[in-house]
Amino acid sequence: MKLLLCQDGTETAERAAQLGSLLAAACHARVTLLAPGGAEAAGTAGLEAALDRARTGLEALRVPHATHRPAIPFEQAVIQATESAAYDLVVLGGARRDENGELVLAQARYELIQELRPPVLVVTGPVAKVERILLCTTGTGQLDHAIELSARLARGLGARLTLLHVVPKPPALYVPTDRREAEVAAVPHADTALGRELRRQRDLAVRHGAAVEIRIRDGLVAPEILAEIQNGGHDLVVTGSSRSHGTLRTYVLGDLTREILAQVEGALLVVRLTPAAAGTASLRTWLERVTQRPPE
Repeated sequence: MKLLLCQDGTETAERAAQLGSLLAAACHARVTLLAPGGAEAAGTAGLEAALDRARTGLEALRVPHATHRPAIPFEQAVIQATESAAYDLVVLGGARRDENGELVLAQARYELIQELRPPVLVVTGPVAKVERILLCTTGTGQLDHAIELSARLARGLGARLTLLHVVPKPPALYVPTDRREAEVAAVPHADTALGRELRRQRDLAVRHGAAVEIRIRDGLVAPEILAEIQNGGHDLVVTGSSRSHGTLRTYVLGDLTREILAQVEGALLVVRLTPAAAGTASLRTWLERVTQRPPE
């Protein structure tokens, strides 16, 4: 496993370096410390000190590492590094707090996350340990790479992986209110497209060595996911993202990723979605997923 650990001398980059070092040690990864020397770097002395601390942390964990110091702006350096070598994970600092104490992610940093091909771990707050990983799943076959990577991290860290799916509330004509709770609880066990897919995802994670559970929430997707992140005691959140902007799903996932980055202080792993299998967007399959019943 190859990991690109990006350092710009900021507080969130130092936190990213600490978490990235922990992941690298757990997964027996090789690390490249990237410390661009562009004009926006947080002062030469501060960057050098942060880089020394990152090296010391890696050495203490016996993680093999090398340092790359291009004299170009940060975003350009990260893009060039990922285009010139194959990395399994890019780790960087994210949002900062403004004068009102709100988390703010610079537009350039968000665009960088969207641009990079490898998975990106964005750290916006302190994460001392990773014991619980939450993966937000759409219940489709597009998240296999995210599941495999999450399971690999969970296995190395000894963490538990939770697959979270939010079931949107259907119109009353599909599911009567008095049956709703029972049907939502039965989703992972149901003989429906969604139930079968969730079990397949769970089994995929198990095959990669993770201890896995499926969690179902009922309601509006974004608020339910944010509530689970904020109240569920998870140390690392995993979500999908796509470079294509031609579908509603891509648009929604992009907004969800931005919401998590803006509202949650911690660590978010953004993994590219794989292309959907043919036929998954059909009306018949959509109705089966929404109603939790196989088509007649």
